[in-house]
Amino acid sequence: MQFEYDIVNSSVLIDKKWKPITIEEQKKLSWQQFRSKSEIPFSVIEKKYTYQSDKIEVTINKFSFSNKMNNGKIEGNKELLDYEIIKYKLDNIGRIIQKEIFGRNKELKETMKFSY
Repeated sequence: MQFEYDIVNSSVLIDKKWKPITIEEQKKLSWQQFRSKSEIPFSVIEKKYTYQSDKIEVTINKFSFSNKMNNGKIEGNKELLDYEIIKYKLDNIGRIIQKEIFGRNKELKETMKFSY
C-alpha cells in the first residue's frame, strides 16, 4: 500500500524569513501524520499480487479520501478513483510471454507479447 499525505507546513520561520524544511524533516512530519489516527491520507494505492504456476495477476486500486459532515459529525469518505488489472502469462520455465492490462469495467486496454 502506498499512502499520500499533504504536508501543509513545508517551510519554517527562521530569522523572520520562511525557509523550506529538509527532506528528513518532511519525512519525520509524514511519519507523524501516518501514525496519527486523526489524519487521513488524500489518496491510497493498494496493490494485490496473485501468483500461480502459469500466470501472475496484479490488481491496482487507487482511492481518494475526503471528509463530510453527517448529523454534526465528520465522517471519512473513501472513493475508488481508478482500477486496473495486469495479467502476465508465463511459459513452462517462468518467463513472461504475454502482458494484458485491463481497466475499469474489465475492458482490455493493452496487450503485449514477448518472445525469447
